[in-house]
Amino acid sequence: MNKKYILAIPLVLALITVAYVTGINAGSSAVPNTEVSEGLHWDGYVTVVKTDGKTGEKTILADGKHNTMTDIGVDAIKQAIGNGSSSGDVAYNYIALGNSTLPAKGDTSLTGEILLNGLTRQIAAYTDAGVGNWSLSTTWTTSGTVEGTGILVNTSGVFNTSVGGTGYLAGAEFTDAQLQNDDTINVVWQFNCTGG
Repeated sequence: MNKKYILAIPLVLALITVAYVTGINAGSSAVPNTEVSEGLHWDGYVTVVKTDGKTGEKTILADGKHNTMTDIGVDAIKQAIGNGSSSGDVAYNYIALGNSTLPAKGDTSLTGEILLNGLTRQIAAYTDAGVGNWSLSTTWTTSGTVEGTGILVNTSGVFNTSVGGTGYLAGAEFTDAQLQNDDTINVVWQFNCTGG
């Protein structure tokens, strides 16, 4: 074999390697370096309706109000997706009511959670609303209040236990409601998880 061809082989291999690495094809310009990525987007909303126990009049206290996802909730989603577990594989399907201020990301419990008068945490009904969408809902009936004073309610949270615990997924604030005996309050949490 001719020595010229033997010496040219490493040069041709080097040029092919450079062309491959820089994305240059014979007869074309450079191919831009593109990166494919997908993101996970999470939204949660709460709707709250109070019904007067005496008149039946309904008052909307929150209509699709955005919630605050807690750090615990974000970590639970990460663990469920990335590690296959979340807080002992327990569903986040309990809703609590409270009397406080807007929940914050760093909260580990619902400040001012109500633990009496028929307003304690309840397991919620789960509804599948299509790919990446679901809702949780429940209704409470107020009992045992002193006539005229009632119980002030203005926050709600989603948990993975019926009492206590640190599985606090999300919280939201809504318009103050003074609940009297036989008043009902319905809370619906809607969750949307999309990729894109």
